[in-house]
Amino acid sequence: MQASANAPPLSATTQQPAPLLLLLKGHPGSGKSTLARALAQALRWPLIDKDDARDALQAISSQAAQAGIDLNALAYDIMFRAAATQLSLGLSTINDCPMARLELYERAAALAQQHGANIALVDCQPGDEAVWRHRLESRAAAEAATHTGHKPQTWEQLQQLIARYAMLAVMVASSRGQLFTCL
Repeated sequence: MQASANAPPLSATTQQPAPLLLLLKGHPGSGKSTLARALAQALRWPLIDKDDARDALQAISSQAAQAGIDLNALAYDIMFRAAATQLSLGLSTINDCPMARLELYERAAALAQQHGANIALVDCQPGDEAVWRHRLESRAAAEAATHTGHKPQTWEQLQQLIARYAMLAVMVASSRGQLFTCL
């Protein structure tokens, strides 16, 4: 195939839009992973799931605890590093994670800015508590034999986790002197 002598180079005629760092936030069982997979498949964007990294690290949890290593923080580091690689290539990404603390959003926003990307946050909130509870407990039963002990297995465990998230939000708000409602 020959290029036309009058046609400008492709790079001069095609302006690529800025990539998008799409963050899907929500509590366990809220549907964020289901939505993330559907979007990644439809848009053909890379999906980066914090739980994939955390699940892979679960096998070393006892050694990490002895060494004082926070595997959840390490899983976020892995997720952000993978996102940085994709953004540096000009690719939009879908990131699936609870994003339960403001510092995590700020880290994502800094990453997007560093790579000239736009950022969007979708907060997945289930509308029907009974469906949410069923989804959570069904997933726990299906994953019983896997290394996902870091995820809530019961509705009661989820409620405890949500209470801890609420305490973190209050601590962030009081330490910054203002209340952030986006997270």
